[in-house]
Amino acid sequence: MIMKTNVTILKIAVTLVLLLNVASLFAQDRITLNIAQDAKFLFIGDDRGNDAGTLDLLFRSEWQGKQTSVGYMLVAPEFEYSNLQGGDYRRYSLNLGYTLTFAAPFEFTATAGYGVIDRKHVGADFSAGAQLEAAFAISPNFKLYTAYQFTERSDLYEYGTPTRGSGFIGIKIGLFKTRGR
Repeated sequence: MIMKTNVTILKIAVTLVLLLNVASLFAQDRITLNIAQDAKFLFIGDDRGNDAGTLDLLFRSEWQGKQTSVGYMLVAPEFEYSNLQGGDYRRYSLNLGYTLTFAAPFEFTATAGYGVIDRKHVGADFSAGAQLEAAFAISPNFKLYTAYQFTERSDLYEYGTPTRGSGFIGIKIGLFKTRGR
């Protein structure tokens, strides 16, 4: 089990490095790395055998557009990994959104995206999603944030819940500004 977890972490790290290299070609202003954990799985668990402390990590890289007087557009590739009872859950998605920055040091973001869910007992299937987020800037390159995510979950149709909401808590790390700005 430990070896499988280490291989999964290595795959995630390689994927993030590749994404950040591609991001530097497309971002207009700044690139961030966001890492969050599902708060319910961290503190409570659920009624399907996932205890408190269950790993459900959300990795996102925000490629920020040019800052305007009220905010900026963003593109955000995203990867979610969860070690659930019944098999690992993976979701890969691409999101488009807008961040409002007029209430510094707070920021508010709304995104929508489309991607693929990969789950052992179901296979791969397409998935739409949306996320609302509030962040607090500790510094220009470090922010704390909370997010609520709605995701179409084809792997949960058997439970009658094709759309699932999840609350996340995490950090945003500003990696660098692009093109020498």
